[in-house]
Amino acid sequence: MNSSLEIVKAYCALKRIKISDENATSVLSGIDEYEKFKAIYDKTKSDFSFRACVYSSKKLSIFMEVAKHEVLPCVSKKKTANQGEFFIGNFLFKFMPNEEETAYIQHFGLHGDKPSVIKSQEQLRLELFNSFGRIGYWTRTKYKLVQKFLGVDPERFEEHKLAWGVKRVVKVFERNNTRYYFYEQESYPKRARLKFATAKPEHACYNYIDEGRHYSDNVFFEMDINPELMTTEIINEIERTSNNNVVLVTKDLFDKFQSKHSNKAKKEEVEKKYKEGLINKAKKGFDYNGMFISIKSIRQGCKKLQIFGKEFTNLINNYIEFEKKPTFDDIVEDFIRYLDSNERETAKVQLGIHKLSVERIIKRHDDEKIKINGIPLGHCEYQILLRKIYRIKTQNGLAKYLRNVSSYGFVLADKLNKDIFLKISNDNKDEYIKFKIRGIKGKMFIDNGELSLLINNASFLNTAVKESWSRPSILDVIKYLIEDGNHESQKVLRFLREARKSYSQAKSKSIKYLKDAAKETNAKRTLVEIDGKKVSGYIVKGTLSQYFVTNDAKVYRLPSKKYVCIYDPEQNFFVNDTIGNRLYTLKDDMNFKESIKTLRADSAA
Repeated sequence: MNSSLEIVKAYCALKRIKISDENATSVLSGIDEYEKFKAIYDKTKSDFSFRACVYSSKKLSIFMEVAKHEVLPCVSKKKTANQGEFFIGNFLFKFMPNEEETAYIQHFGLHGDKPSVIKSQEQLRLELFNSFGRIGYWTRTKYKLVQKFLGVDPERFEEHKLAWGVKRVVKVFERNNTRYYFYEQESYPKRARLKFATAKPEHACYNYIDEGRHYSDNVFFEMDINPELMTTEIINEIERTSNNNVVLVTKDLFDKFQSKHSNKAKKEEVEKKYKEGLINKAKKGFDYNGMFISIKSIRQGCKKLQIFGKEFTNLINNYIEFEKKPTFDDIVEDFIRYLDSNERETAKVQLGIHKLSVERIIKRHDDEKIKINGIPLGHCEYQILLRKIYRIKTQNGLAKYLRNVSSYGFVLADKLNKDIFLKISNDNKDEYIKFKIRGIKGKMFIDNGELSLLINNASFLNTAVKESWSRPSILDVIKYLIEDGNHESQKVLRFLREARKSYSQAKSKSIKYLKDAAKETNAKRTLVEIDGKKVSGYIVKGTLSQYFVTNDAKVYRLPSKKYVCIYDPEQNFFVNDTIGNRLYTLKDDMNFKESIKTLRADSAA
């Protein structure tokens, strides 16, 4: 009894496929071909899947399907192969591979995005070769086998000590003007150390693919350079200067980078000792740039930075850049960054004049809820929140701010009673509405000057105002106002019409403001060449200098065209307002030279 034939008969009976005696004989013949390959398959201890056609007619094909040594019959309702043929993945075999070729298939795999027919041993070897690039990692067994496959005496792979990011070319094969090569690199997991790649003559790196050569991405090293000296730091420095171009580093050039790195290391050692000296001084406390620094606190006048119960060793060592002679405000920025990175749950701190009890619940990097002094603040941007708190000048002001954040949200708390320009989408076109947020007796209203609407849940507005790039649709806004405040549709539509009108009026006012500013300052509209490009803007003459203000409010001193940095603590929504303010300021530069340092005559070069 042929068990395979009986399995096919039973399967066909279940599928109500009639097998005549004539067909059964034909199936048996097909099974014989299948079992010949199955014997080779078993001998090589293969575990790849394949389908062997044991019967074929115009209406159907019957297969023996092998997967992980499990054998099952299957039927295709159309002719897909001839008897004795078989599939491995998308590849249809018109001939039977031998034991060696089957071993290659087992270890290298066959990969192809499109169905393909393999008619000969030469074609099989080509498809196997083309599959090398799809192999994620190469075991030592695969590495020896591929050498045999390519007709080279197999040699065992030996690891070399490499810095992280450095690669070493292990073996190179050339076929049809293409270099196929293995390389090693430090990796996790360990098994992924050995990899395969190709380089064609048109590739800039082609001439540098030599056995034993070390490289890192686009940087290749001459063979006479000691690989033990190729540290990650030096490699990174060379890559930064290469501008992503393929470069060959000679020994002389490498020695220069090594010397530079050595000097850098010496400098870092000096800085380390300097920091250690600061730590020792901080243990007793010392005066620095108008403040007193100790291991437990930093203070200037009535303002203090402190984490109760903890020392400042890490802050002094890794966050404060003393070489830049920081002010107290500069160190506040460092302190806030330190808190964000190192105090991730609860902390009691003093920030300026404010004592804070902070609780943070961080689910993921973009999902953080904060509680300060027992007041839940919801989702906040921690560093921005602390910067705002530091600038608050009274305890009552802090309490009021925290209540506002808790009631109205982190974003809207800063927007109370200020103009808000919200971008919305209307029929896939962008437009703006203008309104104010008002807090009255703990309740929140949106107000466009003509109509006020009560808001119960501010989360929608907080998100919409913060993420102006992901503008809500006008339907989203209508739905929100109706559902949240239980407002009638006609009232909501009236509000939006007035808000749109309010925006148009503000825009027109901004245009007029710039026209008036240009007229009153005698500013002339013109084109000026900046960095090789014609730029449109206004020329205005002050007492100290002449200036050019671009259409995006950048300022250049004339005739040198040196950029003048002017910081605006409050950003205008309309650039016309900013340009107008710039014209008035620059016209009266003598009176602003103390508050805007970049306007001083000594910087007029």
